[in-house]
Amino acid sequence: MTPALGALRRLLCLAPVPAGQSPAFLRDRLIVLPLLTVIAFGSLSLAYGDVHGDSSRIADRTGPALVELTRAEVALDQAQKEADSVLQGPELIGLGQTYPTLITRATQNLNEAAQSPALSAAQRQGLQVVSGLVVDYNGYIGTADRNRDDPTLKKAYLSYALSMLCETTDGTGGTGGTGGTGSTGSTGGAGTPAGCADRTVRGYEATTIQDRIGSLERSLRADLDHEAGWGTGPVILAAVACAAYALLAVGLFRTLTFLKARFRLLSLPLAATVLPLLAVPVLVLGAGAARTGGRAADRGRGAGPGVLRRTGCPAVTDRRHGGRTGLDRRTAAADRRRHAPGALRGLGGGDGVHPAGRTARRGGHRLGAAGLPARLRTGPEAGGLPVTRTTHGSGPRRLRLLLAATLTLLAAALGGGCSGGGKQTVVVLGPWTGNEAAAFTRTLDLLDNGTPYTYSYQGTSSLRETLVAQLEADAPPDVAILNSQGELQEYAREGALTPLTGDLASRAYPPWAPELVVNGARHTYWVPLKVDIKSLVWTRTTQPGRPHSWCLGMSAQATTGWPGTDWIEDILLHRSGPDRYEQWATGVLPWTSPEVRDAWSTWASLMAGQNTRSALDIPYTGEGGKGLLNSGTCTEEHAGTFIRYLYGPDITFRPSADTIPGLGGHKDAYEVSADMAAVFRDSPAAMQLLSKLAGPEGRRIWMAQAAPKLKPHFPSASDPQPTDPLGRRAATLLTGGTSEAPTHELCFDASDTMPPTLRDAFQHAVLKFLSTPDSATRNRLLAQLEQERRRLTGTDLLPGVCGSPAS
Repeated sequence: MTPALGALRRLLCLAPVPAGQSPAFLRDRLIVLPLLTVIAFGSLSLAYGDVHGDSSRIADRTGPALVELTRAEVALDQAQKEADSVLQGPELIGLGQTYPTLITRATQNLNEAAQSPALSAAQRQGLQVVSGLVVDYNGYIGTADRNRDDPTLKKAYLSYALSMLCETTDGTGGTGGTGGTGSTGSTGGAGTPAGCADRTVRGYEATTIQDRIGSLERSLRADLDHEAGWGTGPVILAAVACAAYALLAVGLFRTLTFLKARFRLLSLPLAATVLPLLAVPVLVLGAGAARTGGRAADRGRGAGPGVLRRTGCPAVTDRRHGGRTGLDRRTAAADRRRHAPGALRGLGGGDGVHPAGRTARRGGHRLGAAGLPARLRTGPEAGGLPVTRTTHGSGPRRLRLLLAATLTLLAAALGGGCSGGGKQTVVVLGPWTGNEAAAFTRTLDLLDNGTPYTYSYQGTSSLRETLVAQLEADAPPDVAILNSQGELQEYAREGALTPLTGDLASRAYPPWAPELVVNGARHTYWVPLKVDIKSLVWTRTTQPGRPHSWCLGMSAQATTGWPGTDWIEDILLHRSGPDRYEQWATGVLPWTSPEVRDAWSTWASLMAGQNTRSALDIPYTGEGGKGLLNSGTCTEEHAGTFIRYLYGPDITFRPSADTIPGLGGHKDAYEVSADMAAVFRDSPAAMQLLSKLAGPEGRRIWMAQAAPKLKPHFPSASDPQPTDPLGRRAATLLTGGTSEAPTHELCFDASDTMPPTLRDAFQHAVLKFLSTPDSATRNRLLAQLEQERRRLTGTDLLPGVCGSPAS
């Protein structure tokens, strides 16, 4: 038995101490009493600190963040109802002041939530994605307001806005169907705009504003549940403290009794050690009160009306959250601290060329994500035993010294144990959601094994809006993946991108990643990760006996209109050739030139006899995301290889030059697109991640993690490629073709090489043209696009958009 256990046994023995064992008795107490004091006071202090810290986090961090998210969600729901109600009225009546007031309120609430220390890096990134979606949503509402005199366009833009806000009741992802705008039916239940579905989604299924806010709320509620619960740690610590205090009380009583009986001595320093016992009821009552308050706040998270009354909003029930929208009035204390507004940036205004207002916005608030005000953690101070001067020998002095040394060692041990750091988070922003995002995230999880980094991914269709907000706030992601060379060039010339060197630069194949001259130096700034071929027409292997018709669907959330721009680009490439196509894409060839006019006229003739207006409301993935060819209303679809995941073995493709009438020329050229990665925050971690993603290891892992129909295509013939029949055929076209049908030119998607304002105007013009596909509309739209091109004359252009396949 160790000396400490022996001393403890003798401490518990209540028999009188024999006369000859007084030194041993006192020696035992010099060991046991300080040890029990440290254990008892340290355990109880740690338990109290844990409880008090959780309660403080609920009141100061998690609670306010949940309140602000709930307020933002309510304000956005009410803004949608207001816009839907007003824009269904007379054409002369505009949005007025109520709608922008609600959007401003939602913006301020998102600003407050973004500054909360309760958010992790991944959660804050997710909230910034919500901000970008709100920008697009507000832009579409503004464009619907400006098109009040055109019922078709107004209805289409309302449906686009609703697709950003929520999942619709018709199951089209908020992007299609006649019921998609929510304007034809009655208002949904309280808190749910008309046309929005009541649902709960998690993870990568959350793509709309409501779904993303709901997902973040659930994440914070899980944190709140954890903080409001007792947990095993505090309970065990409290039990240890109680046991140690009981033993300490017995030991002190016996020691004082022994000293008085044997030596007629009353040791004031030893008696003073009883003082920590007086802290026991205070700490216990304080911990209980704090925990009770935490539980009350936790239970109150479902009582939305209390919160909503404080916001000035009517009570709204969120059926997606089981009738609960926020915290009740018992969390009002959590609302007492306010940071300065201005986290995400102003979400106003759809002014500009594009309907979604995606012109370069430089105004608004700045997100201080990198410099969020830190909250000081409060907790119990390190405690010690009071010391009183005494003249009664050296034993009490030794006791005091031993106690001080033990407490010092305990504090050092606790400090060292709490100071360990975790992995550094590397944030990646990209375009993929759903199953694509899941596969890419699994790839990142495997790539960060064995590294000091954790790779966190967020996907959104509102890439530009999110990224501009982050750059304005000086809080960009470490790595961003974009499909627009025009945007990437803009960021490079503004100094936002880090040049790539070495192996990374060698994998920047043209036309995917041309070199740029910035400030007199030539560099490569991005590298292609995933590529696709667009000059394809999809059809069934055995056509039923129905008349030929083209599948058309323009709705695509923040990038609505790109299927139409792909048509124009592919037609111009194959009718006028890669040289003229490149001149047009880089801003040399005017929009009013014969080649461009011919492309628009050819597209109109191909669509003759079809109801092109109906395409404005239909998502490019078809009703319910089941594929346009599966709708039963059309026979051929013009789309890229990324669409193959929607179809089974009865669907195949052919090159568009072999299929579309009038496109017989330049069969060895193909329009392509890519998702390209760039480093926005210069660090070894970001460069290391990009090297892995662009290298053999990352591509092999990504290929293994993706579902069969979602396996990505890579730019080089030496890269792994899909093995399914359609994927293998597309890979052959991308990497050189066959001896009978070689691929000589790959030309990058023209709209994605244009400056962002011109690209957005192009997408808007396509929608206008489908609404009224006549020559007068075409000429008017081309004149407006040419005006924008001339306005941009003098800006730096890409050196080229066409190139040979990578070997």
